[in-house]
Amino acid sequence: MDWSPFEKNVKASGNSRRERELNKARHYLNKYGENNPSYKKVKINGVDDVLAINTGTQPYYKKFHTLPDHHIQTGDYVEWADTVWLVKTADFDDELIIDGALQQCNYVLKWQDENLNIIERYAVTQGATAYNTGLNETQLITVGYNQLLVLIPFDEDTKNLTRGHRFFVSNTLKDIRPYKITSFDTTTNIYNGHGYISMMLSEDQLQKDDNVELQICNYHEKENIDITENPRSEISYKSTKIKSGYKKGTTFTANFYNGKNLVNDISPRWELKCNFRDELKIVEDGNKITISVDNDELINQRLSLILSDTEGNYTADELLLEVIGLF
Repeated sequence: MDWSPFEKNVKASGNSRRERELNKARHYLNKYGENNPSYKKVKINGVDDVLAINTGTQPYYKKFHTLPDHHIQTGDYVEWADTVWLVKTADFDDELIIDGALQQCNYVLKWQDENLNIIERYAVTQGATAYNTGLNETQLITVGYNQLLVLIPFDEDTKNLTRGHRFFVSNTLKDIRPYKITSFDTTTNIYNGHGYISMMLSEDQLQKDDNVELQICNYHEKENIDITENPRSEISYKSTKIKSGYKKGTTFTANFYNGKNLVNDISPRWELKCNFRDELKIVEDGNKITISVDNDELINQRLSLILSDTEGNYTADELLLEVIGLF
């Protein structure tokens, strides 16, 4: 008796019992998870997604977990219920789901970079008078004793901050006080280039070039010159997995930036690199592309998706994708 058809059907769901059980769990969570009241519609770094959020925990601290094959990292921003949250922890074990913890941001820090561009970042601020500042300076001026612990995502802008940099941190203009960085931790909560910076801020005194109205310390006017910085493309996505047999496929979105500014009305150019291009079904719609496949022999195969613009003005972005089983 030829058992090969039976073996093929079994292996389509996984090569081992453990793998089959994981695939069944993925299928169940993906099919029914979004209908669970615990799953909330959110944005992760500006991209629509869903998270199961434990709303019974402390008001400004929440635990969460993702759906299978959805990605989130420490230091990401989560927008939910008209608030912004910082991902404090995100488990590296993403075999089934990713779980972690959020803390609500309660302030927007503003400063200027070396090119005098105004940078804004949501941050977590809390009183930290018991913490060590990391400095032992003798000063002739009197400063306040108030200190703040500030948590902010690690990115291309925040990594350029240094000890001594100053910010306004206040929700009132009547008695607004500047603070300066006295301790700067860029290692403890950063893993593989993702995470958040811990900064200790100590109360400082107003200086002549502090702009209270804009709430930017040491503010300098930027010349009225149109500068285009770092034109680049970026692929946004919910998952890098393409499920064999899943007719809806996986969708990716093209974004184009000049520096940090999103540029609209740019025509995307998509390119796929793999040796099974003819097996893929590809649908392009505006700035989106949807890829699907229906061939279980391609499970565990990888392919590259490359985004650029038709005029060749933006640097390309490349994303590595993988074909997985439906269950």
